[in-house]
Order: sequence, then C-alpha cells, then structure tokens
Amino acid sequence: MLLKNIFIPSLLFLFTFVVYAHNITTDVLGGDSGDFISASFVGGVPHPSGYPSYTILGIISLHLPVALTPIEKMALISAFFSALCIVLIYFLIEQITSRKDLSVACSLCVAFTYPFWFYAEVVEVFALHNFFVIALILFTIKFVYLRKKIYLYLLSLTAGLSLTNNLIIFLLFPPLTIALLATKAYRKTSGKSILFLIFLFLLGLSPYIYLPIAASQNPPINWGNPINLENFINVITRKLYGWGKLRLSDPDIFAMSVNMIAYIQHIYVHVRFLIPFIIPGVYYLAIKKRFISLFTLLTCLIMFGPAYGMYSKYNLQSFQSLAIQEKFFTTSIIMIIIISSFGALLCEDFLARALRYFASKKPLKINNSHLLTRLRSFGISSVLLATYFLTIFSSNFKKTDMSKIYYGQNLAEDILGSVPENSVLWLTDDTITLNILYVQNVLKKYTNITVPGHFSGISIIKKHLGNNSDINLEHNRGYDNKVTLDARYSSLAPLIKSTNVFSDIPIEIYDDIYGKIISVPYGIIYKLEFEKEFTISSNEFIEITNRLIESYKTEQFSNQYVMDSCLICSHIKSLYTLGWLNASKFLTNYYKDNSNSKIFEEKAFVYFPEYITYFYKI
Repeated sequence: MLLKNIFIPSLLFLFTFVVYAHNITTDVLGGDSGDFISASFVGGVPHPSGYPSYTILGIISLHLPVALTPIEKMALISAFFSALCIVLIYFLIEQITSRKDLSVACSLCVAFTYPFWFYAEVVEVFALHNFFVIALILFTIKFVYLRKKIYLYLLSLTAGLSLTNNLIIFLLFPPLTIALLATKAYRKTSGKSILFLIFLFLLGLSPYIYLPIAASQNPPINWGNPINLENFINVITRKLYGWGKLRLSDPDIFAMSVNMIAYIQHIYVHVRFLIPFIIPGVYYLAIKKRFISLFTLLTCLIMFGPAYGMYSKYNLQSFQSLAIQEKFFTTSIIMIIIISSFGALLCEDFLARALRYFASKKPLKINNSHLLTRLRSFGISSVLLATYFLTIFSSNFKKTDMSKIYYGQNLAEDILGSVPENSVLWLTDDTITLNILYVQNVLKKYTNITVPGHFSGISIIKKHLGNNSDINLEHNRGYDNKVTLDARYSSLAPLIKSTNVFSDIPIEIYDDIYGKIISVPYGIIYKLEFEKEFTISSNEFIEITNRLIESYKTEQFSNQYVMDSCLICSHIKSLYTLGWLNASKFLTNYYKDNSNSKIFEEKAFVYFPEYITYFYKI
C-alpha cells in the first residue's frame, strides 16, 4: 500500500529534479545570489535576516562529493526543494479532489511555469520559500479534513523553520490561523499538546543559533555582526537593513493602481491560458463546500500577489524594479495554477452533465452511464492541463537553460578588471556589489580591491585612512542620484586623495577642504574625482570609454532565449547599456560635445533598444 502511495510522487520528484539539474545555472546571476553563495562558502552571515536555514543548507551542499562548481552545488538546493514542492502540490490537490490524474497534471503545470522553473535552477531562497508555503498549506488542510494531530505538529515545526528562511512568509500566517480557528478543532487540543506545539515551533527556529556562532569566527561576510544579543536582534528584525520599499503609512492610490496593472500584465505573460479557469475554480471549491481550502488558497494568492504588488513602492512598470520583485509573485502564480485546476475540473463536470442531458433526450446506442463513467475516468480536466504542461515545457526549456550562462560573473569581472589595483568601489546596486563579493570570496580574484559595506568591508577601508580617522563609513543604500554631503560621506574626500575611488551611481558633493567632487563615467561605473584636478580632455574621455566598453564581454548576450525571458539578465544587460548612455550625458553636460554624445547614444540604441524607454522614463 505504501509503495502504491509513493510511486507517482516519487516519479514526479525524479522527473522534475532531473530536468532542473540539467538546466541548472553555472552563473551567480544577480540579486542576492552572490551574497548567499559567498556567505555559505566562507561560513559567514548573509544580509538580514541572516537566512540561517538556507546558509546551513548551502554549507552542506558545498561539501557534496560531486564534480560541480560551488554555484551548481548550491543551485541544487533550489532544484531539490522545488521538486519536493511539486510532490507536496500533488498531495494537496489529491487531498482536495481525490483525483491522482488531476494532481499529476496540475503539479507538472506548476513545475514548468517559467518563474517557478527559473527559481528552481538558481542560487536563491525562493525555491525553499515556495516549499515552505505549500507545506504549511498542505499540513493545515490535512489537519482540517483529517483531524490528525501529526499534521498540526508538522505545521508547528514547519512554521518555525519557515521563519529561518524568508520572513515574507509571515503573510501566510494570518490566513492559516483563521483557517485553523474556523474548524474549532483546536478546542480538543490539550494543554500538554499546546506545550509540545510551542516546543516544535521553537525547535524550528533553532537554525538561528548559527548566526552568533558564525559571527564569532569573524568571517569576511558578516552582515550586522550578530555576535551579541543587540546585534543578533538587529539582524533578524532587519532593523538596520530595512524591509524594502513598502507604502504602509503613505498609500498612493494612483501608484498602487499602476502597480496592480503591472502585476496583472506580469501574471498574464506567464499563465494567460489558465486565467479563464480561475473563477470556475473558485466556484468549484465553493459548491463542493471546500471553504477552508478556498479561503487559504485565495488569500495566499492575494497576499503574495496583488496586495504585495500594490503596497510596494517599486515602480513595477520598470523591468529593473520588476526584476527585483517578480520572485515575490511566484507564490501567487502557484496559487493561480492550483485554483485553475479546479476550474478545469468544473468544466469536466459541466461536460459530463451536458452529455447526460443530451443522452436523456436522445438515447445513444451504447450504455449512457457507461459513457459518462468512461468520460470521467478519461479525465478531460487532466487532458486540458496536460496539454498546457506540454506546451509550456517545450516553450520554457530553452528559456530556462542556464547551464552555459555567465552574465553575473562576467559583470563583476568586467568591473573589477577595469579598475586599478587597491581601488575602492563604493557600490549600491545589489547585483554589482554581491556578484563582486562572489568573485572575490569564492573565485578568489581581484581581492586587492575594496568594497565597503555592512558585510564587514568597512574595517578594510579604515586601513586606507588610519584607524584613528574620525569617520562614519555606513554602506549607502537607496539614495538619490545626486546627494548632499553628510556624515556618511565624510570619508570620500580623504579616500579619493589616497587611492582611486569608484561608484556605481553618480555622486556630486562639496568638500570644505578639497572642493567639489564629481562623478566621471568609467564604463559601467563612475570614477570619483576632484573637479579642480580633473584635466582629461573630451577626446581622451572618449578614448578611455571606448577602450573600456570594448573590453567588456558583451558577446555573452547572444542567447536570446534566456535574455528575452529573464528579467535579472535584462537588468545586467541594462547596466552595460549605461556605459554608453552615461558617457553620452557626460559629453553633453560637461564637455558640451553634442556630436560625440549623439554617437554614444546611438550605440546604446543599437545595443539594447528596449531599455532606452525605461532609461529616460526613470
């Protein structure tokens, strides 16, 4: 009996895992990937909230006795938990419908929808996050319908563990709590059982113990240094890092509406063929009185999709912002596919009823009831979903083949290789900053170039100026293109005087001693100079810019299957495009050289025409 129950889920796991492993990334790509792999490689602490469960899994994966690169080994975490997530979706659909065929078809549709498939192949926490989301929903529904305490215990343990990965899962806790309270099954829970549930929840939180242990070793990646209680609390609550851009206290109705439209457009791109089945799916669950399932799935869809998108201060019409936010919408897409599968089931039921009606009006030559039985066993709903699965599988296979991609690594090496030794890179873009950390800490390249930041790079900067320097070297995040002098920049002028300093955004400030500091485009980045000492002519500037851009590995962007689908990859390409555009603006604004400025702008148009609209809009 056990073998019969696990045979199909085992095949699902093996099939999806093998496909994910075949296409698995060889590149650090962008976003937080460089931070996670660097922290795991050196046994350090990644950015708040520390992500201890993922980091521990990363450390374990890096010691796997297989001939893979560190990136591929850590990406296997995503492949493994994504495949497990598909198995849990199978059990979830089966619990609600008792249909194995529909459960398989729906699971495969989720498995090979582009956003889910993409995050099943890269170094990121969202595959593990999706696994926890489905696990929490499954255990809740299992407990609601079966009333077995084992599922409540698993729910409590998983809830604790989920909080050691990505804290956005908090959004799921209110609807699950309401679902449990609505069943009134909690009334039969004894005091002893409640204490055991609390113990399991705290046990799930235990990976956080890793943070102070890792920090005590003073690793090169040590965000917030959670060595003591105050720092530990600051890290896990993201006190100094923040919670991103959310409009909680100052809602902007117009901006929220714009983001809602952008979210719908994003969803439409990936699951447009399933959208007509959403309302029927909701109706099916309602008429079958699966109210807890309906409430849980629908609330999860809303919380991780429209609600999050509307309250995000990111402009989701910009693909750069959408590249940052799309990973949060993957959970919403999963819920849409699951609910749509019930819509397909309603269509199957409607077709069976229609045949029954026409059979009663005009008797068929074969047994009517036998015909209807065969129709249901054939599974029209499963055929619909299976057809959809085959379509998206063939379409997305090349788009998700990340096995020969080096966009993120090349970006970091192009920047590091273009600057002189012992330079300082004052960076804000996560993709640039964290990819450079990967190149320096994992690949052990360009280690003589300093990147200040909360990940412990500040201490190295002080060596340039002397430990007795009275400076504040906070890592700058999210400031405007032009900033005014404040305490955070008190170190810039002395740094520029002692070494070469570069930035990934233009900085324009005035120092009382050294005068005005300007940002001179230097390929992808900027070189910070004292204006009174900057003597490079327009022709020299053009020569330097051409030399830098021509040295970049831009031929890598020829894979249009990946580039046209991957927003993070497009963001990386856009950073290269800025090399021409920023040089164009500088030629106009500083040198008043409009003719050469136009030439650089035209190069940018040819190189990445899609990005130009966004560049000028922003």
